[in-house]
Amino acid sequence: LGTCGIGRSYQDLLSIDTRFHGRNSFFFLDAQSGFTKSFLCFQVHIPKHFNGVGELELARSKIILREKKSGNEISIANPFSF
Repeated sequence: LGTCGIGRSYQDLLSIDTRFHGRNSFFFLDAQSGFTKSFLCFQVHIPKHFNGVGELELARSKIILREKKSGNEISIANPFSF
């Protein structure tokens, strides 16, 4: 359980666009309510001339990165075995 303030007033937050890929970077949470989020972090070797991630797929036993335009795949097997 945790809380994290952004360190700015609501007026400051609402005066600029803080979205990431079209999603808001914050949301309003009423008093006495809760919300749970999960995050996943991974590291992968990217080839020198990689054109960027076009799509990311999270599967049961692997993570698949698909390159923009070409669709070439980089697969990370067993990303959940720490």
